[in-house]
Amino acid sequence: MSAKTLYRLSGVALIVGFILIFAGTALQSHVPPESSVGSVVISRYTNPLFVPLYLLAWIGAFLQALALPALYARVAGNIGVTGLVGFLLTAYSYIVLRISLFLTEMTLFPVLVTSPQALPAVIAWPSLLSFWFAGSLFAMFVGPLLWGIALIRGGSFSRGIGIGMTIGAALSCTLVVIPAVGSIGILLVNLALAYGGYQLLRYPVVGTVAAK
Repeated sequence: MSAKTLYRLSGVALIVGFILIFAGTALQSHVPPESSVGSVVISRYTNPLFVPLYLLAWIGAFLQALALPALYARVAGNIGVTGLVGFLLTAYSYIVLRISLFLTEMTLFPVLVTSPQALPAVIAWPSLLSFWFAGSLFAMFVGPLLWGIALIRGGSFSRGIGIGMTIGAALSCTLVVIPAVGSIGILLVNLALAYGGYQLLRYPVVGTVAAK
């Protein structure tokens, strides 16, 4: 498989991934929110829409995570160490928060909440893993911010991607205190990656666009 074909496939994965993430996230309003109240937790994980909607978002995140290395490779020569660190943190946050966490919630929690002995652990799991979450959230906030800033400086191919990613990362930092705004920021980062996919489809080879 040629590099050109690989870049284009990665572009498709970034775009399709965003569509699935957006659809899964938008429809999650039909599922009870996370809560420390046992009855709400049970209704959340036993809701018939929970697994399908989270699976939709999980597939989208998985596709985008697979395509991240290609997007980085396409602009690696122009974004320096800052871009590399941002890319690594972003990829880490995808693997830990989007892929591992969603998979755990989809497969284990719907079973565990049916057990009275396991229910307290399901309710308390965010606090039990607070240190792990803190590092992952740091990666989710700082990774796209650093990568976005580097992409803005990387030339005309990546400038639009970087602007969207930087704005989205800044908004996502409010996730803990203003969840609605933070969620919009995360979706904006995903949208910026989808635009990166569009750019990969248009310009899969370095030199096919001005200023790389």
